[in-house]
Amino acid sequence: MRNGPSKVRCLNQAGSKLLKAVPSCAVMGPCECVQGKEFFAVLLCLALLQPLQLFGQDRAVDYYRRAESAYDRADWDSALADYSRTIELAPNYPEAYYGRGITEYAKRDLDAALKDFDRAIELLPKYASAYSGRGNVKSDKGDLDGALSDFDRAIRLDPKHAHAYRNRGLLKEKKHDLKGAMADFDEAIKIAPKFLWAYQNRALLKYRMSDYQGALADFTQEIHLSPTNAYAFKLRARLKNYIGDVSGAMADYTRVIEILPNSIEGYVDRGRLKLQQGDLAAAFDDFNKAVGLDPKADDPYFYRGLVKFDRGDFAGAIANFSSAIDLTPTWKVAHFYRGLAREQMHDLGGALKDYRTAMDIAPTPASYSHILTWLVQMRMGKKETANQELAICLDKLKNRPLEDQEPIPVFKFLLDQVSESQFVEKFSADSATGPERCAGWYYIGMKRLFAGDNKGATEAFRKCLSTDQISSIQYHAAKAELKALQTH
Repeated sequence: MRNGPSKVRCLNQAGSKLLKAVPSCAVMGPCECVQGKEFFAVLLCLALLQPLQLFGQDRAVDYYRRAESAYDRADWDSALADYSRTIELAPNYPEAYYGRGITEYAKRDLDAALKDFDRAIELLPKYASAYSGRGNVKSDKGDLDGALSDFDRAIRLDPKHAHAYRNRGLLKEKKHDLKGAMADFDEAIKIAPKFLWAYQNRALLKYRMSDYQGALADFTQEIHLSPTNAYAFKLRARLKNYIGDVSGAMADYTRVIEILPNSIEGYVDRGRLKLQQGDLAAAFDDFNKAVGLDPKADDPYFYRGLVKFDRGDFAGAIANFSSAIDLTPTWKVAHFYRGLAREQMHDLGGALKDYRTAMDIAPTPASYSHILTWLVQMRMGKKETANQELAICLDKLKNRPLEDQEPIPVFKFLLDQVSESQFVEKFSADSATGPERCAGWYYIGMKRLFAGDNKGATEAFRKCLSTDQISSIQYHAAKAELKALQTH
């Protein structure tokens, strides 16, 4: 979604033409409108250089206006061509370089954007917006200290430059200075109380800092200022769902669809929430609508397959997961689920192929791929091979960074290196997360199943489902295993 730029118009020295000044911020872009002292600096520049002569001919004015109009429409190629034509006719006009710079930034041509911002600053050394734009480019190129210097300079030149504060806040967040980022977002909003993106950035930061009510208030204010901002409704819906306001989340997702009736993402998001609530029929309907809107979108097929998987229609699930994989062959999780569905259809060779494909997609450490491979090989009666492969992976994991070593307790349990009671104690600790408990009971259920303890497996699978971790693959796998046990 793109925020339509506002305009600042200034009267030229001849008094007969209106020139648009620099366009304001596009979403996540570096563009800001000319503000405060900078505005008068631009006027002075124009007065000294005689605007009509600066352009060389009246056609330069038309090219500049046309460039801005194209930029407003997000027609980057046309904007770039017209800004370049303006520069050919008026090579000393800083706004034209700035306009071309923000357009190049939008097209992700960072080197060209940097060059144009440099030229704009060379022509007008107190051009605050150009410093802010250059700061964004430097940030994206990884020069965080250089970016901070540019944002600081922009704010010194114009202390009321709301966009520069917002951009510096984003940089500080990237540098993990959350307190500093919050202060900058606060200042941006203080300067410009209707600054939508500052509210959104502050809301996301508050969410990151676990201030959920504060985040909710900022999303709500953003929506109040822009009642048809579908993205703001989407973000607020996700937050409401996270804090347990499911009905509020459902209403917000529905509002997204009302604003954007052809939004594939809107139907997928609402369908996922319905799936979370166990309303499989309504979820399937939303995913179906998404498929109808764009048959080449992968998400709707995947989630439609998940509904079929939970219904026990494993052939239908495989067909939908296959459609998702055809569109995105490297979708590892889709391979996982298709493999699980194939296991339920007793196509163990096909399942093993899916898990090994997932392993190839992400060879290191690919922990979950190895676990699924171990499980299917145990079903196939290849215990020795299964244990050998898992043991090799375990040895590799021990030499990986700490964040990659999380699956080690699962590996040790599957390899009988720790007892079931020790494993339960591990994932039942207060520090354990819901997904960890869900996965733990699933693996216990599978080991009991392989040992012929169907009653014990049933108990473990039910405990897995009681965690309500519907986003976990183990939750859906346990649901399928439990259904299979109940039909025998």
